[in-house]
Amino acid sequence: MNTSSDILTLHGIEAGFNESGRKTTLLYDVNLAAKKGEVVSVIGANGSGKSTLLRIIASIIKPLAGNVELASRRVSDYTGSELAGLVAFVAAGSSVPLSMRVDELVSLGRFPHTNWMGRLKNDDMIMIEESLNSVGMLKLRERPLYKLSDGEKQRAVIARALAQDPVLILLDEPTAFLDLPNRYDLIYLLRKLAEERGKCVVLTTHDMEIAARESDKLWLIHNNRVNEGAPEDMIINGILSSLFGERNISYSESDGVFKRGRVTGSLVKLEGERRLVKLTARALERLGIKSTAGNCPDSISALNSAEGPRWTYTGKRGFYDFSTIYGLTTFLKEHHVDNGA
Repeated sequence: MNTSSDILTLHGIEAGFNESGRKTTLLYDVNLAAKKGEVVSVIGANGSGKSTLLRIIASIIKPLAGNVELASRRVSDYTGSELAGLVAFVAAGSSVPLSMRVDELVSLGRFPHTNWMGRLKNDDMIMIEESLNSVGMLKLRERPLYKLSDGEKQRAVIARALAQDPVLILLDEPTAFLDLPNRYDLIYLLRKLAEERGKCVVLTTHDMEIAARESDKLWLIHNNRVNEGAPEDMIINGILSSLFGERNISYSESDGVFKRGRVTGSLVKLEGERRLVKLTARALERLGIKSTAGNCPDSISALNSAEGPRWTYTGKRGFYDFSTIYGLTTFLKEHHVDNGA
């Protein structure tokens, strides 16, 4: 449903391709909306249509049916220059000349607002500086791109998008080549930009755990349809877990991670210090061993001592003491616990 605060709305979108007279449809009857200040993550399997949907929104390709509205006006009704001032699109693995300096790259974002000569005015220079400052790249403005880390390059590309001063920022797999700390840094940066500068940010990602934690809304593609809602709503109604179909993977509400279930009859009693018990249970689950607080022939206690954490296994085969979870799990691999059922 379109509301007055929606900056982006999709009405009855059918997405796909027409090749040699043959139509391939990826998405049917897509009706979505996003507001200023929101971070929206588009998630789904490879080939499900995530990038295609983003390119339709950016007006790079046309939908097979339906229309996209930006600021209550059809995207198809904007001129190219008008749209360039409203939408910034960061493609996956954006290719830029590595000899270019950071500030030169960011200045390209101002071209939709300059005259036909492309001459930068004082207002443009102020916007470039503000964009660099927003992504923490002001001190690196004169550095050539080949001297930047992957995370710094991505920040520079986002600064270029910010320099356009768009209302909508679209990013295709922005975290794909980043390590875990930089992935979180980038998502936090996008959240900050959305909240503080009133931008609407829509990104595609395979980082579903980060998306589920940090997005205001998910657009989850499954079975050629797009489900829309807060991550928590999708956890409650089971839609997030349904993405994996019959792969036996589900979302753990307690741990905030996706887990693959394992069929096993092994059962062990686990007790002790809460933090150690939680971590030990996770390690046991990896082995296909289910932990319980009830009585079993085999038991494990996980307690802190003066020497540090200790794990004690007690079972029919005897009593064993371990100083690490690795030592415990290695033993259990070699001596499978009894079925406590």
